[in-house]
Amino acid sequence: MLLCRDAVESLTRSILLKPVFREVCTRCSPGMLGLVILLLLACSPASAPASRPTGPGTLYVVNEASNGVSVIDTATNAVSTTLQVSGRPQGIALTANGKFLYITQGELGAVAVIETGSNQVVASIPVGRDPQAIAVSRDGSRGYVTNYESNNLTVLDLVARKALAFIPVGANPQAVALSFRGDTAYVVNLRSNSVSVVETASGRVKDTIPAGEGPCGIALTADGNYAYVGGHGRVEGMAASGGLGGAPGSEATLGTGPNKDVRILNLGTKKIDAAVSCGAMPIAVALSSDAKAYVINHGSGDISVVDVNSRKVLDTIQVGKNPSGVALSNDGRRIYVSLTDENAVAVIDAGSRKVAATIPVGEGPKGMALR
Repeated sequence: MLLCRDAVESLTRSILLKPVFREVCTRCSPGMLGLVILLLLACSPASAPASRPTGPGTLYVVNEASNGVSVIDTATNAVSTTLQVSGRPQGIALTANGKFLYITQGELGAVAVIETGSNQVVASIPVGRDPQAIAVSRDGSRGYVTNYESNNLTVLDLVARKALAFIPVGANPQAVALSFRGDTAYVVNLRSNSVSVVETASGRVKDTIPAGEGPCGIALTADGNYAYVGGHGRVEGMAASGGLGGAPGSEATLGTGPNKDVRILNLGTKKIDAAVSCGAMPIAVALSSDAKAYVINHGSGDISVVDVNSRKVLDTIQVGKNPSGVALSNDGRRIYVSLTDENAVAVIDAGSRKVAATIPVGEGPKGMALR
């Protein structure tokens, strides 16, 4: 049976991915999704996870303070090499085929392009001022970069390696996530307390959704109906650069104390559907294939495990000082959390919900991507 690309995507959404949750950056190619669909139709249960390949992988960890990227072999939990990336690296995204890694360079106003086969920086693409986060389309042709000081979103042609457009959004855009089809970008605006809904084909901001005080991280459900948005809290003052928990020594002043709520935005009604109370400063969220939300609580040094169906906290896992980034293993059995103040990555066993290992990395680890 032959399926066209639209049919593959439609069938994937309706049959396979509806109960499955993914992180901000999808790492499964259309070809692999099609293969999983065929297997599913033959014999697999509808709940079989398909958004990740099986087996160990390679974890890339951005070390902001030491201008580098630690490359970790997840089979051994050891750093195999360290890549040098200048200009205060921050956000990170990987193409679905794993061939290219993109890292924002806050001080340079650029995005570094790394070829993963050679582990070499092969290009640097100018964007806006103080770029923070980046999301890459599933076909690897487009990139979307939040520029914290420019208050806009840069659209990149990743093939030609140049900027195509600069789209005005809210104040201090912090994070970005793409819809399953890549037709919509959701931009989290820290100071505007909102999420800008950008139509990627036209570059038009078609909606603005209130997101509570000091929103930061975002993760979308695979059915495209909800967004889980972390929140730092009310921001009274912010250093000129660095964004949320930005450059070393850069701190926000909270007007009402640290936020503890993760907001669940209904993307249909454009409203906050619910708020789940977690730890202090829940700044990042990862959604798993078994309907769990792993919420990184930067201020309280722990992770809240939230049941997506009941929207209740199932457990709290202590991890270490100032956790910032999160990534889930290929087989869903491990949770990787960057510990900014400990210069390490905590490896958590998802079954026992305990820290199984700690991996030393560079200084000030934050964003992570898994291949």
